[in-house]
Amino acid sequence: MTIKRIALSLLLLLGIVPVVAQRVETVRGEYSYHAPENISLERAKQIAIERARLKAMADTFGTEISQTNISTISSKNNQSENTFQSLGRSEVKGDWLEDIDTPEIAIRYESSMLVVTAKVHGKVRERMNADIDLQIKVLCNGIESSNFKDRDQLAVDFKTPVKGYLSIYLLDDNTSTAFCLLPYDNEGGKIRHLKHNVNYTLLSPKDPIYPSDKEATTLTTTKEVEHNRLIFIFSTNEFTMPLTNAGKYLPELSLKDFNKWLHRNKVNDSHLQVVERVVEIRKR
Repeated sequence: MTIKRIALSLLLLLGIVPVVAQRVETVRGEYSYHAPENISLERAKQIAIERARLKAMADTFGTEISQTNISTISSKNNQSENTFQSLGRSEVKGDWLEDIDTPEIAIRYESSMLVVTAKVHGKVRERMNADIDLQIKVLCNGIESSNFKDRDQLAVDFKTPVKGYLSIYLLDDNTSTAFCLLPYDNEGGKIRHLKHNVNYTLLSPKDPIYPSDKEATTLTTTKEVEHNRLIFIFSTNEFTMPLTNAGKYLPELSLKDFNKWLHRNKVNDSHLQVVERVVEIRKR
């Protein structure tokens, strides 16, 4: 016991903190998603893949269960009524690092309902620290919504309880392209640094750093309906941006290269947090 205490004291004096290695596992998962009528086939495939990954991680690392108790007092006909409600929530204790194989998709119909089954195979890492409580609001023409029409303006309200670094990408699975929305062209390729507890409106002329020669960010489509993915990458540690090509409107890179870059950052930074939001774009 004495030797262990002395050794730990020396480590602390030297500024060395013992690190617990996080488990990295190779996993497989499968999930069948019964899609309601208002969900497109493209979106149903994405949901099935996401849930297959979550199931694989939950089977490997388990889930964390939290419970919130809510007490509500209401008055009706001069009588008070006390309602007690308990809300439960579960979170998977893992991060999906990368796909080893391309997800397999099978489509069938049961009683006229679309059923999409996804099989995934990839590498996952156990999550030791809790996610940062990021506040992210996707805005369509200034109003919070994920449903857009062709040429509607896109902006994002963002707030973090801790200072850190943020990048935002738009992924188009139809063209297998990732578009860099943040940082802007005028930021010299440096990741955006954000202060804590500050309300930021990003991708908009309301952002003081937004390029003065650019119009507002808009979403367009030539299809009846399509779905794109907004990817928010946040860390308390600074990270480097990937190599991109000068696209027609925004810096871009292939989805394959984007995933490789994101995988490297996930492996090197256990504090890196990735949040996905899906936006729907319809023709006018």
